[in-house]
Formats: sequence, C-alpha cells, structure tokens
Amino acid sequence: MFKILFFAAIAAVIYFGWRSVRMKQMELEKRLDQQEKSVQKTQQSGERMVQCANCGVYVPESEAIRIGRDCYCCREHAEAGRRR
Repeated sequence: MFKILFFAAIAAVIYFGWRSVRMKQMELEKRLDQQEKSVQKTQQSGERMVQCANCGVYVPESEAIRIGRDCYCCREHAEAGRRR
C-alpha cells in the first residue's frame, strides 16, 4: 500500500511541476507576442514629419512648435521666425 501512495505522490509532483512550467512558458509566449505586436504597431503607425521653417530640419508633428502655418523645431527658432 505504501508503494502505491509513494508512486502516486511522485506522479502528482511531476504532473504539477510540469503544469507549472508549462503555464510559465505560455505566459512568457503571450508577453512576447504582445511586445511583438506593439513593436509592429509602432513601426506601422509612423508619425507625420514637418520641416522647421527656420533651419529646415524635420521633426515629428507632435513635437513641432506651430505658429500660424509655419512649424519650428524649437522655441528659439519659433521666436526667430516671429521677429522676421
């Protein structure tokens, strides 16, 4: 009787150990898939670039300083553009 319980306990430890490892592996794969999708989404949804009216450098539209129809890469160039 003791041998049966001993082997059942060993089988349970192996089963739950394997199950734990498998769950962690699935969680890691899920995280990697999410990161990969995030990177692909970022690469696909590029931002529009605008040219600085003062120096000609291109900057993302969200970072540009807009005065009227002109875009500038920094405050100094925006102030220089106003003086003109």
